[in-house]
Amino acid sequence: MRLHSLTMTAFGPFAGTERVDLDALSTAGLFLFTGATGAGKTSVLDAVCFALYGQVPGARQQARSVRSDHAAEDARPEVVLEVTLRGRRLRITRSPQWDRPKRRGGGTTNEPAKVRVEETGPHGWAALATRLDESGQLLGRLLGLSLAQFCQVVLLPQGQFAEFLRADADRRGELLENLFDTARFTAVEGWLVARRQVAARELDDVDLRLAQLVARVAEVAGADVPEPLDASGSRDWVDRLLDVARADDRSAASDRRAAEAGAASALQALDVGRRLADLQQRRSVLADRLADLRAAQVDHDRIVLELSAARTVAPLVPLLDEVRRLQSQLEELRSGAVEAQAALVHPLLHSLPATGTDGTTGLPPVEAVRAESRRVRHEIGDIRRLEAQEAEAEALGAAVDALERRVVEIEAQTAKAASWLQGADARRSALEADRDVAYSAATQRDELRAGYQRAADQWAAGRRRDAARAEVIEARDALLGLTDSAQQAREEWLLLRQRRLDGMAAELASGLIPGDGCPVCGSSEHPRPATRPEGAVTRRQEVRAEQLASAAETARRDASTALAALEVKLAELRSAAGGDTDIASLQAEAEAAGLAADDVDRRAAGLSVAVEALAGFDRERESWLRDQVSLAQEARGAQQQVADHQARMSALLAVIGAARGEDPTLAARAARLGRVADHLDALASELREADRLSVAVTGALTRAEAGVRDCGLPSLATVAEAARDDTRIRKLDELRQRHDSGLAAVVAQLAEPELVDAGGRPSPDLTALGATA
Repeated sequence: MRLHSLTMTAFGPFAGTERVDLDALSTAGLFLFTGATGAGKTSVLDAVCFALYGQVPGARQQARSVRSDHAAEDARPEVVLEVTLRGRRLRITRSPQWDRPKRRGGGTTNEPAKVRVEETGPHGWAALATRLDESGQLLGRLLGLSLAQFCQVVLLPQGQFAEFLRADADRRGELLENLFDTARFTAVEGWLVARRQVAARELDDVDLRLAQLVARVAEVAGADVPEPLDASGSRDWVDRLLDVARADDRSAASDRRAAEAGAASALQALDVGRRLADLQQRRSVLADRLADLRAAQVDHDRIVLELSAARTVAPLVPLLDEVRRLQSQLEELRSGAVEAQAALVHPLLHSLPATGTDGTTGLPPVEAVRAESRRVRHEIGDIRRLEAQEAEAEALGAAVDALERRVVEIEAQTAKAASWLQGADARRSALEADRDVAYSAATQRDELRAGYQRAADQWAAGRRRDAARAEVIEARDALLGLTDSAQQAREEWLLLRQRRLDGMAAELASGLIPGDGCPVCGSSEHPRPATRPEGAVTRRQEVRAEQLASAAETARRDASTALAALEVKLAELRSAAGGDTDIASLQAEAEAAGLAADDVDRRAAGLSVAVEALAGFDRERESWLRDQVSLAQEARGAQQQVADHQARMSALLAVIGAARGEDPTLAARAARLGRVADHLDALASELREADRLSVAVTGALTRAEAGVRDCGLPSLATVAEAARDDTRIRKLDELRQRHDSGLAAVVAQLAEPELVDAGGRPSPDLTALGATA
């Protein structure tokens, strides 16, 4: 941990803000806090503990508050510590709980404790925690010590070091345990004692287990345990028994090798018998498989014939498929054309002759259908030319509707304008009254604000006056105490001086030298020099007492001067506060003056709003008057336009009605006729395609019949009967190949020398060979 800087505000004895640059102090590696008692040395260390833990060490934690009693009433107590913990530079800002003055009115309100932990980074200080519990957990992890441990190890409490130096050995041990937590050394000592006891028990257990093991060895070896037998002797005895057992083991190993050789021979004979049995079993299975394949030869021959016929007619299958495909398309197309003709609602189409070019009946000629389509599209063109007039008629109707709605809106706006203008004079009078009230308040604002300032100054002076009065009373009490102390010190000095004068002869006698003259009588002989009485006063004691008396008198004079200055300050503050009026009355006067000033400010602040409201009202009234005139003119013009549009719309609707017929609109009639024309064109296309497919069917049938004759087949029916698809042909070929390959494989395996040899040998007796093995 490294401290960088510490800032204290209203903390402990520091009424203002004090900052300690610890980086500058620690450049030499060591620095010293020194000063008189009460200068604040301990409070600096308390501030470090408070920033880190929110508490101060020792008995000072029992104090009601760490806030300075000398600070201003509204000064917030705060400690700011910059510190590096585990390589992280942090800034800790912490405030204790304190009672601050209320912002409005008298009294105080409780301000809770606050904390903020920040860490410096590339972008400056960033907040890590603002809650007391989160900050305590974060700093606790980084410090690794509680407050008590921190005060024991890092910050030695004041007074305990001197106590440590003066204490005896037992007391010094207790103090060291309190400071450095020596419980772990006591725990180590206890652990060593317990470890010694455990080791002794383990040694006894080992001796017992050794005796049991020796007894087991004797039992297994069939030998008696010699007496006496210690740990080293038991090892030699066991080694001798082990040599005997090893000799027996070598004899048994020789017998084992002979038995293993006989077992290997028997196992080899068993393997040969099993191999022969497996070959004979395999030859029997192959013979059965060959019988099955020869029995399936009839099915195999039928598959070969079917496959040969399918491959013979395979070149003719595409011609037959083409005939079928074209015939199917032709029939589908003729069916669609009949359905399209039946669905087409057009009387002229049903009057056309129903004989096509392909000799079929029920369908009209292609040219007649195309001619009817051209006539219908010509009629559509005539209708399109009338659509502009229909659109104009619709636009005129929409315009008439809009104009009629606008006339209704104009009438409503005219009524609204008349209603607004009806009470305009009364509303303007009210606005003028508001303006006059705001103007009157504006003229009184400066006077009332000045009165409030005077009352507030007297209130503040009254608070300072009361504080100064308390300081004067405290200074008077302190002066009385210092006066008594100075008088007592002077009396002690005079008493010591008199006692020294009483023993002056002995003091002079202590300085006589044989042969030198006496400074009093001049004699060089000193037959009876005076002796120093018990408790005589020395010159050093007298000078010390005189210095103490002088210092006490100086302190009394300084206190008297300070009291005089405080009394002058009190008089000035009484004058500023208007005498000895109590603080509650001054506060009430200031608050009443403030409320009056605020009320005038609030009313005066509305002057510009009131003036603007009056001007805006005048502008709005002028606007309503203009709107009233323009709305009347617009209404007359709209009514004239409605009459003109209705006359033009009647003329257009007469022409459009004749062209529209039974359809709702010209667009609907044109769309319906367009669909009829499209159906006629589609029908003509289908009729042309039917003629083309009829010719293609005839040609494909001619080519297929020629191919049948070239192949020497009787008819197309023969081709259809023998034809097989690719999947069926592949399956037949797989069956043929599987039969041929299986037959060849079985014959080849039965010809293997091992199987031939196994067939001529007797079957082995595997049961007898297994029992022998």
